[in-house]
Amino acid sequence: MQDIINNFMGKMVNKTSRFVGNTLMGIIAAAGIYISTGLFKERIERASPIQRVEFKHKRDIVVDLAERNKRAIYEKIDSYLVDFYAGNKARGIESYIDGMIKSGVEEVRQSMDILGEEIAKEEGIDIKSENGKKRIREAGRKAGIEGFVSYDRIYLARAMQRAGAKVSNEDLQETGEACVLHQKLNARKTYVDHAHPAVLDAYCNQRKGYSAARIDFFKTIIERNVDFLNKNPLESLGDFEEMLSRTFKGEDGERELEEQLKAQKEARAFLYRAFGVSIKENFRADNLLWQGIVRTFGPDKAKSLGEVSTKLHERETRRAYGVGERLKK
Repeated sequence: MQDIINNFMGKMVNKTSRFVGNTLMGIIAAAGIYISTGLFKERIERASPIQRVEFKHKRDIVVDLAERNKRAIYEKIDSYLVDFYAGNKARGIESYIDGMIKSGVEEVRQSMDILGEEIAKEEGIDIKSENGKKRIREAGRKAGIEGFVSYDRIYLARAMQRAGAKVSNEDLQETGEACVLHQKLNARKTYVDHAHPAVLDAYCNQRKGYSAARIDFFKTIIERNVDFLNKNPLESLGDFEEMLSRTFKGEDGERELEEQLKAQKEARAFLYRAFGVSIKENFRADNLLWQGIVRTFGPDKAKSLGEVSTKLHERETRRAYGVGERLKK
């Protein structure tokens, strides 16, 4: 009889223990849920509307923020390009166009005059009057600046598309073709045949082409500043100068920047040599003497233009980098 009672009591104890244990676990779990839910609710109540969206749709908002950051970076670079070609005394940026003209590249001034005349004629303005001449200068300069900026935007747009991904041969081919088309539509005072195969190759060549070097420069800036904003969402992006300094940080970064400039210098020299080849092989003129002169001396002239362009680009990039470094201190 005692054995039966002991067995019964043992089972009751075990059941009671399991019941108490399960009940305690349930209470703990419920408390955990209550606490975590309460904390989350408290975070939601404290959060701004934008943060509430982030809590509820975190994956979507991360994508949106990344795209927004890329757009902000694009706009900063684009604004800087306008200042680079037009000039901005407040920022200490000398106009690329003025720099080319001061260096004896009269083709730039002549091209702007031709563009200005075209615009003035379309507007019905007497191009020989004082107002007409003024309009030619203003419209020509504006059109010239827009032409240079839109040319660089081709590379910038491709860099935006491939930020965080590899630039393919197809990307370079499409970019090169877009550059050739742009030059054919916008260049005025030039002896270059932009449809020449050597010119297209100089744009598209994966190893030596100008497109590859210019895209890589913009792409590097975009990627590293996107990473900065993603990690520091409350920090200011700053001007292009700060973005450039942030991209190429410290001594290693400064060496990397010099490598970038070297790559662009070599690619630009390759491109302008191709311009020279197109002049030598394809330039045509009714005056055969003039045709011979241009074909003979044109390639060297193209080479010197490339050197002037490189000098202006490098000088301004180093100025911007130096300003960015000072702003960080």
